[in-house]
Amino acid sequence: MKSLTKAMQIPAGLDSAVNKYTIMYECPTGIESKFITLFISNLEGNNKSISIALYRPSANNYVHFLDNTVINANNYIHIWGGYVVLEPGDQIRVTKTAVGSHFTVICTLEEEKKTTQSNSGSTPYNVGI
Repeated sequence: MKSLTKAMQIPAGLDSAVNKYTIMYECPTGIESKFITLFISNLEGNNKSISIALYRPSANNYVHFLDNTVINANNYIHIWGGYVVLEPGDQIRVTKTAVGSHFTVICTLEEEKKTTQSNSGSTPYNVGI
């Protein structure tokens, strides 16, 4: 098992990225990833919104962790307490939804070589899909 942390800055000057997603992480071929922690910080002096979603290309669907969620000025959101299993090709996508937004986004994952046998036969995150 390999633990890793992915971090990205979404600067205020990158306003061409408003309402366009950026791929923060993509689960590699032959790997099963556990998405464990998500930390989002608003580095602006104003309240700004952001969306973060898990995209599963094999089903062409999204599960939003945050959907156009406002984070107060100079504040943060920290999500933890379990994990979401990502299959090969699944992506964590980040979208800033306001001009002038400046965010730091950090996620923690564990990668493990995918086995042919599934633990339960069901997808752990499919509630509401």
